Amino acid sequence: MNDAASQELIELIIHGQEERYLDYKASMPWEGDNKAIIVRTILSMANLRGGGYIVIGVEDQTFKPVGMQLKHIESFSHDKIAPIVNSHAEPEVNISITPVPYNGMDFIVIQVQEFADIPVLSKGRTMYVKSEPYLQAGKLYIRSRRMNETREVQSRTDMRDVIDLAIDKGIRRSAERLRIWMEEMGIDFNRAAITPTDDEQFDLQLREMG
Repeated sequence: MNDAASQELIELIIHGQEERYLDYKASMPWEGDNKAIIVRTILSMANLRGGGYIVIGVEDQTFKPVGMQLKHIESFSHDKIAPIVNSHAEPEVNISITPVPYNGMDFIVIQVQEFADIPVLSKGRTMYVKSEPYLQAGKLYIRSRRMNETREVQSRTDMRDVIDLAIDKGIRRSAERLRIWMEEMGIDFNRAAITPTDDEQFDLQLREMG
């Protein structure tokens, strides 16, 4: 990890408040109920434009960086966590898990990439927290605008950002297919323009004169 990337992650650790894209969690091991909590947060951030980050080692009430216990850090590895996350995600989610030292303390930063093509739904067996269903198959989880929390989609307003992101990605895919076709036809996509008709040119001139 280069100095710029390291500094970016440190800035997340000391940011001092949660955001839609940033979730803090106190030191915890990758076991028990914590698995469901982290997996659900990851799935919600995959449905957020730009993705997001989970920082472990920051008190989630005061947002004070306190670091992680060594035994907790050792329980977090990409090879262990990614398969479990993706056993509950459809389509799969791209994550990276980075240990970050700062001010004599150690943290884990999980970076979540936004979905590639279509929104991420949960799948697989139900995961529980305190014996209550917490992550259930067929659910779409999001980061709420109102409280910077993870929750199920509950309204059209909740869905709006997810739908807009999916539409934008669809437009980009269509544009890329058009670019490839035009290049195959010997047309420069970047310089191509649609020439207005005579009637359109006449209307434009009238508007400019008026």
